[in-house]
Order: sequence, then C-alpha cells, then structure tokens
Amino acid sequence: MKTITLTDNEGTRIEGAIPEGWHEVPLSAFINYHQLMSGKPAPLAAVVAASCLTGLPTEAVQSDVSLAPLILRQMPWLSELPQPEPMLSFKHGKKTYEHVGNLERIDAAQFEALLSFLEAAEGNPIAAAPNLLAVLCREKGKAQTAESVAAAAEAFASLPMDKAWGAVAFFLTSSQPYAGRIRSLSQAQEEAEKALKALDQLVAQRLPKRSSRIAARLVRAYTRSARAMLRKS
Repeated sequence: MKTITLTDNEGTRIEGAIPEGWHEVPLSAFINYHQLMSGKPAPLAAVVAASCLTGLPTEAVQSDVSLAPLILRQMPWLSELPQPEPMLSFKHGKKTYEHVGNLERIDAAQFEALLSFLEAAEGNPIAAAPNLLAVLCREKGKAQTAESVAAAAEAFASLPMDKAWGAVAFFLTSSQPYAGRIRSLSQAQEEAEKALKALDQLVAQRLPKRSSRIAARLVRAYTRSARAMLRKS
C-alpha cells in the first residue's frame, strides 16, 4: 500500500492508502463500489472508485476534479480483473480453505444454494460473491453446514480480490452446463421424497392382520434404504 494524504481548506489532514494490486483490495471494497455506483451517472465512477479503493471520503476526492484521475493512474492493474482461475487452497485469517476444484463435485443442494444466493441478490454476482464463495470454498477438514457457510460468507468479505474473484468468475463461466442437469436432479429427488413420505403415511396406520404388519415392516425397510440412496446421489 502507498499512503496518500490530503489536506482540506481548513488544514485538516485526511489519510488513505493506494493499493498496489488486487491482492490489497478486499472483496468488500469492490462490492461497496458497485453498490455506491447503483443509479449514479457514469462520470462519477472515477470518484467512487478512488474513494472505495483508498478509503478516502468521497467528498474529499470530489472536491478536486483532477484528484480522482490522478489516484487511478497509480493503479494501472485496475484495467483487468483477476483471471477466472480459483486457488484450490488458500489461507484467510487463521484458517485454510479448499475450493471444490471441479463443479462436477458440487451436489444438488450446494448448486441450489448458489442459485438461491444469486436470485436473492437479483442476479448480481458481485453482491452475492461472499455467499457464493462460502459454498464453493470450505474450511479444510470441516463439514459444510448452514452455520459454516454463514460464518465463511462473513469472513470472505475481507478476502483479497486476487483470491476471491477468481473463484467467483470460475463459477459464473463454468456453471451453465451443469445448471439444468442439477436442477432436474434436485426436482427428481423432491418428487422421490414426496413418494416415500406418502408410503410412510400409508404404513403408519395400525393394521390388524399379521400379513399386513409384515408388509408394513418391509415397506419401512424399503423407504429407509431409498432415502439413504437419495442422500448419496
């Protein structure tokens, strides 16, 4: 980081920092930029970008029309986002995370979670990025649960862009071939679960005949086996 210091008309010093690469830009700063630009005219893009990336107040950057272009010229790497190539393993904070590596390894529940996070963000992958990453990257040696996904999403807000964007972009550019297939699988599993539930309800009735009770036990054994197979699929 390069330190930048501004002095306003009253002599107050305002300090910020100019990042020297995507590795020094947290995902939260990139998200903040896109949120602040929503509904604003394009000419303000340079001012908002300079403010979000350096931590300088927008008003301070906007006070001098030559300031924003001058700051952005110190960051030539801004012209290109990180490549859509995820790091298979990386450290953040005191934890090690592992990327799924291949989208073939994502199960239906994970894919549905990814699509749900995108839908909740109105299709904006930048706004959804921390949640997408929390599904795509899990803590090494830990099982993925709703709680662990929520905790990872919170932690990934401060993940540097050189680690964060590669994984998000990889998902966006690679997921389309799997989307229809996995959604179909998910729907099929839901229908199967409904059928099994209906069977359970049928055998829940107390039947007087011994043969019926034997049949009920067989059906229960079948539904247990079928559910186990569904969870593995």
